[in-house]
Amino acid sequence: MQPTLTRKLLCLAATLSALAACNGGGEGTRDEATKADSAAIARTEAIPFRVVAPPVLDCLPLYYAVEQGWFESYGIIDHHKGQKAEIIPISAQTDCDTAMTAGAGIVFVDSVYLSRINTRETRFAPILRTRTPWGIAAAAPLRLKQLKDLKDRVVAMARRTASEQIAYSALRSAGLQQPDAMYPQVGSFATAASMVLAAQVDAAVLPEPFFSVATAQGCKELYRTQQGTSAFLCTPKEKPLPAGKAEQLVQLYNRVADELNKGGRALTSPLLQRYAGMPAELADSLRLPTLSHAIAYGR
Repeated sequence: MQPTLTRKLLCLAATLSALAACNGGGEGTRDEATKADSAAIARTEAIPFRVVAPPVLDCLPLYYAVEQGWFESYGIIDHHKGQKAEIIPISAQTDCDTAMTAGAGIVFVDSVYLSRINTRETRFAPILRTRTPWGIAAAAPLRLKQLKDLKDRVVAMARRTASEQIAYSALRSAGLQQPDAMYPQVGSFATAASMVLAAQVDAAVLPEPFFSVATAQGCKELYRTQQGTSAFLCTPKEKPLPAGKAEQLVQLYNRVADELNKGGRALTSPLLQRYAGMPAELADSLRLPTLSHAIAYGR
């Protein structure tokens, strides 16, 4: 056989082998592509359902429900698609602005902040309403005894939130006017509690459990809300919960509130340690108010 013909035959054989290999491996290639597509879809569907909430008393049921997997078992989120709920703790009410850009599923918002942020356009759609207990604690070394003693004093609070509303309302009840005290802006509840404990401010407006943290360590109770102030669990306007899920969330919240009330410190202390950063000894010692039931928004 001529060398040229031999080379041609060898090239033809190599080409046929390559084609056969391509045809034979096509099914495997398609399978791998399908698996890759499925994995990408699963990653998209498994984006966590983020529950954005500060470690205040009426958010503890949310923390506990997420830890127990009850958002999934109650059907509030679709766990069949691999989605799971996760807590995103925030230290200040105003941090929920950032949370909205981080793909939050639901956000805890106090009534004053909700009204302010929805003024120009509706950004939050309320689902249920809770009650947050608040108080005003005075630094121990000052020996302040009554609200009227706050005249010309420094009271830490967070402006444009329920904290500000409570401060002004409490002072008015004692015959004082808004300009009678000074109000440094302290957004973080934990920071405000630390400042009044260290006497860096004369008093601080604090939600539970931070109010109990301050008074348990020597601060003087000057004021305590009787019914608490309204707060809301909201969804971003563009991502509402499906029909029927809001009522399920109310039922879940109230079930967990009852369980935490019954379980007491054995259940609340670990939550405060994990999410509020409290030492175990302090969290174990707190006597917290009873959790109230939530009601569906609009009722």
